[in-house]
Amino acid sequence: MSDARWALIEPVFNAWRARRTGPGTAARVHDLREIVNAILYVNRTGIPWEYLPQDFPPYKTVYDYYAKWEADGITQQVHDLLRDKTRRAHGRSTEPTAAVVDAQSVKTSANVAETSQGIDAGKKSNEITADARPTRHNQGAYLSERGAHYLAVVKKNHPGLFKSVRTLPWRDIAFDHYDRTRAHHCMEIRRLKMAAFRHLDYPDARQALQIVRWRRELGTGKLTIERVYLITSLPPGEATGEQLAT
Repeated sequence: MSDARWALIEPVFNAWRARRTGPGTAARVHDLREIVNAILYVNRTGIPWEYLPQDFPPYKTVYDYYAKWEADGITQQVHDLLRDKTRRAHGRSTEPTAAVVDAQSVKTSANVAETSQGIDAGKKSNEITADARPTRHNQGAYLSERGAHYLAVVKKNHPGLFKSVRTLPWRDIAFDHYDRTRAHHCMEIRRLKMAAFRHLDYPDARQALQIVRWRRELGTGKLTIERVYLITSLPPGEATGEQLAT
């Protein structure tokens, strides 16, 4: 790691070590920069920890630091620090102004602090996901209060909302986006329709979307049709059908 890159993240690791220094703690004999370099080497090469070259600190020591940093949220803190710097360098706000909300119930990322891990509830993962109705409403309200927009997948585990969106007069609505592609021995057609709708049972929902994908395998002729329904807080005209389809 170059001097410039280490200078960006060194204060985070030094502060972490300072909090762990005191009576009854062992003397620190390893350079934190070398520990980080060793972790990056494992990540880059994919080797088992025990195969770390001998010019790095002992692999058990390196892994111990890695495990503590993961548990204490230091890895996520460094990630957030670098992400914010990158966004500012590109003239963007440190906080995103849009988010995608899926309807799948998943465990949170293993890369966040242990105190933030779990299933459902607060959903502290990097990707915003939800399935229970109260949770989804809370997340929609949370994003809206902070000036962010969302694009949420609507599934049958939210029966009232799903029925409201599915039964909109989609046949009478013109396409907002249509594309036809051919790849991997398949022909695929994807079409998107959008409907402004202010009475959806979701905070600040402004539009409903229907995406239909027709996929035909050229070798066998097998046809599959998939329909996906979404809602978004983006007002009409804020994003094109092509942008939302991707």
